[in-house]
Amino acid sequence: MRRPFPKFLNAILSFYSLAIYVQVAGICILACPVLWKLGLIILVLYLEAPLIWRILSAFYGPVPKVSFIGKKADTGNLWFAGHKLQELYETFDFLEKALKTLPEVYSAWLRLWGANIGKKVNWTSGCKLVDRPHIHIGDRSLIGNMSYISAHAIKKKDGKYTLFVKDVHVQHDVVLAYLVTLAPGVSIETGAFIDSGSVVYPNQVIKEGQKYERFEELLNDRFKFLFERD
Repeated sequence: MRRPFPKFLNAILSFYSLAIYVQVAGICILACPVLWKLGLIILVLYLEAPLIWRILSAFYGPVPKVSFIGKKADTGNLWFAGHKLQELYETFDFLEKALKTLPEVYSAWLRLWGANIGKKVNWTSGCKLVDRPHIHIGDRSLIGNMSYISAHAIKKKDGKYTLFVKDVHVQHDVVLAYLVTLAPGVSIETGAFIDSGSVVYPNQVIKEGQKYERFEELLNDRFKFLFERD
Protein backbone atom coordinates (compact mmCIF):
# COMPACT_ATOMS: atom_id res chain seq x y z
CA MET A 1 0.00 0.00 0.00
CA ARG A 2 1.34 3.44 -0.94
CA ARG A 3 2.27 5.62 2.04
CA PRO A 4 0.82 9.16 2.01
CA PHE A 5 3.53 11.68 1.23
CA PRO A 6 4.05 14.11 4.15
CA LYS A 7 3.31 17.75 3.48
CA PHE A 8 6.28 18.87 5.56
CA LEU A 9 8.63 17.19 3.08
CA ASN A 10 7.12 19.24 0.27
CA ALA A 11 7.75 22.36 2.34
CA ILE A 12 11.36 21.37 3.04
CA LEU A 13 12.10 20.47 -0.59
CA SER A 14 10.75 23.83 -1.74
CA PHE A 15 14.12 25.15 -0.51
CA TYR A 16 16.19 22.45 -2.22
CA SER A 17 17.69 24.74 -4.87
CA LEU A 18 18.74 27.16 -2.13
CA ALA A 19 20.36 24.26 -0.28
CA ILE A 20 22.39 23.48 -3.41
CA TYR A 21 23.62 27.08 -3.59
CA VAL A 22 24.71 26.90 0.04
CA GLN A 23 26.49 23.58 -0.45
CA VAL A 24 28.37 24.80 -3.53
CA ALA A 25 29.38 27.99 -1.76
CA GLY A 26 30.60 25.97 1.20
CA ILE A 27 32.68 23.72 -1.03
CA CYS A 28 34.26 26.75 -2.72
CA ILE A 29 35.65 28.03 0.60
CA LEU A 30 36.99 24.65 1.72
CA ALA A 31 40.73 24.46 2.28
CA CYS A 32 41.42 21.66 -0.21
CA PRO A 33 42.83 21.29 -3.75
CA VAL A 34 40.81 22.73 -6.64
CA LEU A 35 40.27 19.31 -8.22
CA TRP A 36 38.75 18.04 -4.97
CA LYS A 37 36.42 21.04 -4.90
CA LEU A 38 35.40 20.45 -8.51
CA GLY A 39 34.69 16.77 -7.80
CA LEU A 40 32.56 17.60 -4.76
CA ILE A 41 30.58 20.21 -6.70
CA ILE A 42 29.90 17.71 -9.49
CA LEU A 43 28.70 15.16 -6.93
CA VAL A 44 26.36 17.70 -5.33
CA LEU A 45 25.01 19.02 -8.63
CA TYR A 46 24.43 15.73 -10.41
CA LEU A 47 24.17 12.89 -7.90
CA GLU A 48 22.50 14.28 -4.80
CA ALA A 49 19.06 14.99 -6.32
CA PRO A 50 18.67 11.58 -8.07
CA LEU A 51 19.74 9.85 -4.85
CA ILE A 52 17.16 11.75 -2.79
CA TRP A 53 14.51 10.95 -5.41
CA ARG A 54 15.35 7.24 -5.27
CA ILE A 55 15.03 7.22 -1.48
CA LEU A 56 11.71 9.07 -1.52
CA SER A 57 10.37 6.78 -4.25
CA ALA A 58 11.36 3.69 -2.28
CA PHE A 59 9.36 4.90 0.74
CA TYR A 60 6.43 6.69 -0.89
CA GLY A 61 6.29 5.57 -4.53
CA PRO A 62 5.13 5.05 -7.09
CA VAL A 63 3.74 8.41 -8.16
CA PRO A 64 -0.06 8.02 -8.54
CA LYS A 65 -1.59 8.70 -11.95
CA VAL A 66 -4.11 11.11 -10.43
CA SER A 67 -3.52 13.17 -7.29
CA PHE A 68 -4.00 16.64 -5.84
CA ILE A 69 -1.47 19.36 -5.16
CA GLY A 70 -1.60 22.67 -3.34
CA LYS A 71 -2.97 23.91 -0.04
CA LYS A 72 -6.31 22.12 -0.44
CA ALA A 73 -4.70 18.71 -0.91
CA ASP A 74 -5.06 16.35 2.05
CA THR A 75 -1.45 15.11 1.82
CA GLY A 76 1.84 16.10 0.28
CA ASN A 77 2.71 15.07 -3.24
CA LEU A 78 5.61 12.88 -4.35
CA TRP A 79 5.57 14.30 -7.89
CA PHE A 80 5.91 17.83 -6.50
CA ALA A 81 8.91 16.70 -4.45
CA GLY A 82 10.49 15.38 -7.65
CA HIS A 83 9.68 18.65 -9.40
CA LYS A 84 11.57 20.64 -6.76
CA LEU A 85 14.53 18.26 -6.99
CA GLN A 86 14.66 18.83 -10.76
CA GLU A 87 14.00 22.58 -10.61
CA LEU A 88 17.68 23.56 -10.80
CA TYR A 89 18.17 21.76 -14.14
CA GLU A 90 15.08 23.34 -15.64
CA THR A 91 16.21 26.80 -14.54
CA PHE A 92 19.87 26.49 -15.54
CA ASP A 93 19.68 24.33 -18.65
CA PHE A 94 23.44 24.54 -19.23
CA LEU A 95 23.82 21.92 -16.49
CA GLU A 96 22.14 19.34 -18.71
CA LYS A 97 23.62 20.67 -21.93
CA ALA A 98 27.08 20.00 -20.54
CA LEU A 99 26.17 16.33 -20.04
CA LYS A 100 24.84 16.06 -23.59
CA THR A 101 28.26 16.89 -25.01
CA LEU A 102 29.66 13.65 -23.55
CA PRO A 103 28.63 10.40 -25.30
CA GLU A 104 26.12 8.34 -23.26
CA VAL A 105 26.65 10.47 -20.13
CA TYR A 106 23.28 12.25 -20.29
CA SER A 107 21.48 8.94 -20.86
CA ALA A 108 23.30 7.44 -17.87
CA TRP A 109 22.33 10.40 -15.69
CA LEU A 110 18.66 10.05 -16.66
CA ARG A 111 18.83 6.39 -15.66
CA LEU A 112 19.89 7.50 -12.19
CA TRP A 113 16.47 9.17 -11.92
CA GLY A 114 14.76 5.93 -12.89
CA ALA A 115 14.20 6.73 -16.57
CA ASN A 116 14.37 3.82 -19.01
CA ILE A 117 16.85 4.98 -21.66
CA GLY A 118 18.19 2.74 -24.44
CA LYS A 119 21.53 2.68 -26.21
CA LYS A 120 22.89 5.32 -28.59
CA VAL A 121 20.10 7.83 -28.02
CA ASN A 122 20.92 11.10 -29.78
CA TRP A 123 20.10 14.11 -27.59
CA THR A 124 20.28 17.50 -29.25
CA SER A 125 21.46 20.35 -27.04
CA GLY A 126 18.14 22.22 -27.04
CA CYS A 127 15.77 19.35 -26.25
CA LYS A 128 14.07 19.49 -22.86
CA LEU A 129 12.69 16.81 -20.56
CA VAL A 130 10.65 17.29 -17.44
CA ASP A 131 9.47 14.43 -15.21
CA ARG A 132 12.75 12.61 -15.87
CA PRO A 133 11.80 9.45 -13.91
CA HIS A 134 8.75 8.95 -16.17
CA ILE A 135 10.47 8.93 -19.56
CA HIS A 136 11.18 5.81 -21.68
CA ILE A 137 13.34 6.18 -24.80
CA GLY A 138 14.39 3.26 -27.00
CA ASP A 139 17.66 2.52 -28.78
CA ARG A 140 19.02 4.87 -31.47
CA SER A 141 16.19 7.38 -31.20
CA LEU A 142 16.77 11.06 -32.01
CA ILE A 143 15.33 13.77 -29.78
CA GLY A 144 15.34 16.89 -31.95
CA ASN A 145 16.31 20.42 -31.04
CA MET A 146 13.74 22.34 -28.94
CA SER A 147 11.64 19.21 -28.50
CA TYR A 148 9.77 19.01 -25.20
CA ILE A 149 8.69 15.87 -23.35
CA SER A 150 6.42 16.04 -20.31
CA ALA A 151 4.68 13.27 -18.39
CA HIS A 152 2.36 15.50 -16.36
CA ALA A 153 -0.60 17.83 -16.75
CA ILE A 154 -2.36 19.99 -14.17
CA LYS A 155 -6.02 21.01 -14.23
CA LYS A 156 -7.94 23.22 -11.81
CA LYS A 157 -11.45 22.18 -10.84
CA ASP A 158 -13.60 23.38 -7.94
CA GLY A 159 -10.68 25.32 -6.52
CA LYS A 160 -8.41 22.27 -6.39
CA TYR A 161 -5.44 21.45 -8.60
CA THR A 162 -5.61 17.95 -10.03
CA LEU A 163 -2.35 16.42 -11.21
CA PHE A 164 -2.24 13.77 -13.94
CA VAL A 165 1.00 11.79 -14.39
CA LYS A 166 1.51 9.12 -17.03
CA ASP A 167 4.78 7.83 -18.47
CA VAL A 168 5.86 8.76 -22.00
CA HIS A 169 7.09 5.86 -24.15
CA VAL A 170 9.28 6.31 -27.23
CA GLN A 171 10.46 3.05 -28.75
CA HIS A 172 13.48 2.26 -30.95
CA ASP A 173 14.69 4.23 -34.02
CA VAL A 174 12.18 7.04 -33.53
CA VAL A 175 12.89 10.56 -34.82
CA LEU A 176 11.46 13.60 -33.08
CA ALA A 177 12.18 16.50 -35.42
CA TYR A 178 12.54 20.16 -34.44
CA LEU A 179 10.12 21.62 -31.87
CA VAL A 180 8.11 18.46 -31.18
CA THR A 181 5.97 18.25 -28.02
CA LEU A 182 5.06 14.94 -26.38
CA ALA A 183 2.31 15.03 -23.77
CA PRO A 184 1.58 12.61 -20.88
CA GLY A 185 0.77 9.03 -21.81
CA VAL A 186 2.05 9.30 -25.39
CA SER A 187 3.34 6.07 -26.93
CA ILE A 188 5.45 6.21 -30.09
CA GLU A 189 6.24 2.87 -31.66
CA THR A 190 9.43 1.77 -33.40
CA GLY A 191 10.56 3.64 -36.50
CA ALA A 192 8.02 6.47 -36.31
CA PHE A 193 8.87 9.97 -37.55
CA ILE A 194 7.34 12.99 -35.80
CA ASP A 195 7.36 16.03 -38.07
CA SER A 196 8.73 19.44 -37.03
CA GLY A 197 6.38 21.47 -34.87
CA SER A 198 4.09 18.56 -34.09
CA VAL A 199 2.15 18.26 -30.84
CA VAL A 200 1.34 14.68 -29.86
CA TYR A 201 -1.56 14.95 -27.45
CA PRO A 202 -2.10 12.93 -24.23
CA ASN A 203 -2.48 9.16 -24.60
CA GLN A 204 -2.02 9.20 -28.38
CA VAL A 205 -0.38 6.15 -29.94
CA ILE A 206 1.77 6.65 -33.02
CA LYS A 207 2.01 3.36 -34.90
CA GLU A 208 5.19 1.60 -35.98
CA GLY A 209 6.84 3.36 -38.92
CA GLN A 210 4.16 6.06 -39.08
CA LYS A 211 4.98 9.63 -40.10
CA TYR A 212 3.09 12.00 -37.84
CA GLU A 213 2.62 15.40 -39.47
CA ARG A 214 1.92 18.76 -37.92
CA PHE A 215 -1.68 19.28 -36.80
CA GLU A 216 -2.03 22.48 -38.85
CA GLU A 217 -0.87 20.71 -42.01
CA LEU A 218 -3.41 17.95 -41.46
CA LEU A 219 -6.18 20.50 -41.11
CA ASN A 220 -5.08 22.41 -44.20
CA ASP A 221 -4.96 19.20 -46.23
CA ARG A 222 -8.34 17.90 -45.11
CA PHE A 223 -10.19 21.17 -45.49
CA LYS A 224 -8.31 22.76 -48.36
CA PHE A 225 -11.49 22.64 -50.45
CA LEU A 226 -12.82 25.48 -48.28
CA PHE A 227 -10.10 27.75 -49.62
CA GLU A 228 -10.27 26.73 -53.26
CA ARG A 229 -11.66 29.26 -55.69
CA ASP A 230 -13.96 28.46 -58.60
